[in-house]
Amino acid sequence: MKGMFGSYLSPDSVDEIIRSGNQVDFGKKEIRTVEFVWIWIDDSCEEFETLLAKATDLGGQYGAVTDSIFLPVVSIYFGMIPTHEFESDARQRLVDSLCEEFGQKAKCHHGCCEAQVGNFGGSTRLVYTVSTGSRSELLSSLASLPFGQYTSYENRG
Repeated sequence: MKGMFGSYLSPDSVDEIIRSGNQVDFGKKEIRTVEFVWIWIDDSCEEFETLLAKATDLGGQYGAVTDSIFLPVVSIYFGMIPTHEFESDARQRLVDSLCEEFGQKAKCHHGCCEAQVGNFGGSTRLVYTVSTGSRSELLSSLASLPFGQYTSYENRG
């Protein structure tokens, strides 16, 4: 387990999965309530690469998992891994930290939604991820925000 996922999950996450004794079936997908933080970092700022790493590190500090980095957007989720617990106010504390650290160099949508979670990669390649029905709408809305805005997002569809 550590050899397979050690590069993708924090050591604490791998240890928790092993310790819990719960089997995670990476082949199935399930609907789960997840909390998300999508942060768009201004790729014209000098610290762009440093800020990408900082966003990922901050997410981990609050118990979240960075699902993907599709430049210049970092998508961070709470509740993505069934055995991974987090505090109820963790998302807001993460957003507050991002706002304080990044200021005008980023913009962010955060919220809570029902999403499909599981392996979307098939039998030969594991792509354990989150699929929200409103991904395109969320990305479009985030793109239209001015830098320095950190807002709660609710699916309007």
